[in-house]
Amino acid sequence: MSQIDIADINKADILAALFNVADKSKDEPEGFDPQEFMTTEQAAKILETGQTYFGAFHGRILSISLSDKDILKPGNYDKYNGLHAARIALSVLIPLDD
Repeated sequence: MSQIDIADINKADILAALFNVADKSKDEPEGFDPQEFMTTEQAAKILETGQTYFGAFHGRILSISLSDKDILKPGNYDKYNGLHAARIALSVLIPLDD
């Protein structure tokens, strides 16, 4: 699993993008209403608390750390959400190489 360069990308945009395409957790208690969509603004408020690791989070399985400001290691995210899922989720945020 290759790393993804996230040095020039807003971390709130990253969290929202990863959350919005992640699979819903099947381990939540009955009656739990998972959040359906996360905006960049909501993600920014979460990141302002200092949280950088997101496992099972608001009904989604992220299993991702945003503690490194330059690199994202998508291995566990992809394990739960599908091959190259993180790279696909972030594709709209990452500039294409010329």
